[in-house]
Amino acid sequence: MTPEEIDLLSELTIIIPTYNRPRELERSIEYWRDLPVTVHILDGSDKSFFVEGLQPGTQSTFYHSFPCNGEFAAGNWARRLKFGMSQINTRFSALCCDDDVFTIEGMIKAIEILDLESFDAVAGKTGEYLIRNAHVVWKHKYPNWKDEERQKSFDIYERLLFDGGPHAFYAIYKSDKLKDIHSLGHSNNFPVPVWRSMLIINLIKIFCRIKFIDDLFWLKCGINYPEARPIKFAQLFWDGNFKDHKKLFVNTLSSAIQKSEPNMPTAARLELLNTFTANFQKPRTSKKIKVRIKANILEFLGSLPKSVRKLLFSSLTKDLKRRLGSDEFTVNFSPIIPLTEADLSNSSLLKWERILLMPREELRLRANI
Repeated sequence: MTPEEIDLLSELTIIIPTYNRPRELERSIEYWRDLPVTVHILDGSDKSFFVEGLQPGTQSTFYHSFPCNGEFAAGNWARRLKFGMSQINTRFSALCCDDDVFTIEGMIKAIEILDLESFDAVAGKTGEYLIRNAHVVWKHKYPNWKDEERQKSFDIYERLLFDGGPHAFYAIYKSDKLKDIHSLGHSNNFPVPVWRSMLIINLIKIFCRIKFIDDLFWLKCGINYPEARPIKFAQLFWDGNFKDHKKLFVNTLSSAIQKSEPNMPTAARLELLNTFTANFQKPRTSKKIKVRIKANILEFLGSLPKSVRKLLFSSLTKDLKRRLGSDEFTVNFSPIIPLTEADLSNSSLLKWERILLMPREELRLRANI
């Protein structure tokens, strides 16, 4: 890295919430240890896995333990996030999972854009990985994500009412915007996680003009969901059992709009909220049964002998082959698109691959455990 790039990265803080995942943290610490990025790990586990504070052998990676102490999980999560926001003293910041990382090149480009232009957050191309038989398998996750004009609009109406494009939950932000989002997003508890997730996604739209870059930006762990597509938010929004949640959800969005657009008249704010909530049309039918049937079929095909699977796979259409990705018939409802050769040779991706395949003993030794 050049001195200029080091200076840029020193302006970035990464917040990593985690729970009972020491191996993932060992890998994460190994990835971030030599970078001039400030990292705060917020661990809600019942016991500490690392020494408190600055981690030995790192430039600026800090570990903080937050045992539950009788709290509900949502309350502990909110307490950790509140603390994490208080630790941000740099101009730019981001949330990141313990088993995900941002590429060095992506972080630098994002900060350059945020530094020079009027955008509030930068997201980018995602590579998703699975570890199979001591080998890392990659695919292009969310291949349809692209730079969207309405997400970059100065008009809050266009941003909030745009139902599409990449979500920017995992993006690089101007720190004041990230603090606004999570101070409001975690000010109240929602027992059903999808309420908070949807709240955060829409708070991001309210506070941020979002730029999407084509560069490989985010490397995320892949998970196969056989049935677990989340319940449609509209089902909860119109469920009489969640009237209090609906009211809290809308009131929080109203507070966010008022903070983001202090000169907007009250009547205009209410009109925007009414237009926004009208988008959550009460669903007529659930696709859950269809999804489960498809998953059962794929699970059955995946259990057949390899020779049979190969024969069946060879008889499929080109589109179905692309969606499945291989003759293993793994349960996955998104098309499997490979990363480009240039992406696969990205230095950050290769560094993360080496760490993912590093023996546990070596990781623990390097993490001073």
